[in-house]
This record gives sequence, structure tokens and C-alpha cells, in this order.
Amino acid sequence: MSTSASVGGPIPQPPPGQAAALPPGSTARALHVELPSQQRRLRHLRNVAARNIVNRNGHQLLDTYFTLHLCDTGRPCKEFYRSEVIKNSLNPTWRSLDFGIMPDRLDTSVSCFVVKIWGGKEDVYQLLIEWKVCLDGLKYLGQQVIFRLVAGGSLL
Repeated sequence: MSTSASVGGPIPQPPPGQAAALPPGSTARALHVELPSQQRRLRHLRNVAARNIVNRNGHQLLDTYFTLHLCDTGRPCKEFYRSEVIKNSLNPTWRSLDFGIMPDRLDTSVSCFVVKIWGGKEDVYQLLIEWKVCLDGLKYLGQQVIFRLVAGGSLL
């Protein structure tokens, strides 16, 4: 099972002078620029998706939704968002988040929160996945990731 969360927002511009350093006639390629810490916040979360959910309750497919929670140490997590229900899927992708409809007092500058994915049928749901997300821990891996082809044509 895998889950994913997209973080978006304005794309930072590369430092001045880098474009001029390209040799004449070369193809320009977008360079990665580290996200400033203020761009790794809850308000930059765009959507949530889950893939290959393991279904242990006997149904072929599940109805699923997710909830978002703010956590304070030593206190239970407080739910502040509940998604729509996706029917009959083990690979749900929920609608994009709209922070304009969130509670006014919600602090969207936090960098840690909890995603809980719930699954079931006919209004009987159980917690399937609980995932604590710390956006401060995001690191760019693009140039460090090495793929190799393994038997069966899979990438590793």
C-alpha cells in the first residue's frame, strides 16, 4: 500500500545568473531549487491519494474517505477536515483541498499533521491507515535517485 500527498504553491525562481551560465545553443533545463521552509506547510497540501489499499474485511472494493488532524503533544489529534467518500475503490484519489472552506481559526502554517484513511461499506467504517506527515522532513531526491531495471521489467 502506498499513499501520496501533493505539496504545491509558487515555484521559486533559480538564483540570478544561473540561466546566463548555460553555454550558447544548449537546451535550458529546469533546475531544482530547495523549497524555503515556509513553503513546507499544511496550506501547501493540494490533494491526498492512496494506492493498493489492503482490504481485510472480505469486500472486493471499499468506500473510503480521509480525515486530517492537527496534533499537539500529549493530546488526542483534533480532526479539522473530512473528505468526500470515494465509492468502490482500493486506489482512491480525493478532490483537491480547498483551505478557503476550512475553519477560520485553523493554523495552516503548521508543518506536521496526521492523515487518517477510513474504509468500509454501508456507513460502517474502520481506520485503515494513520500517517503522520512532517513536511519539514521533505528533501529533494531527484538527482540522487538511481533506477535500475530488474527481472520482469520493473524499475527499482
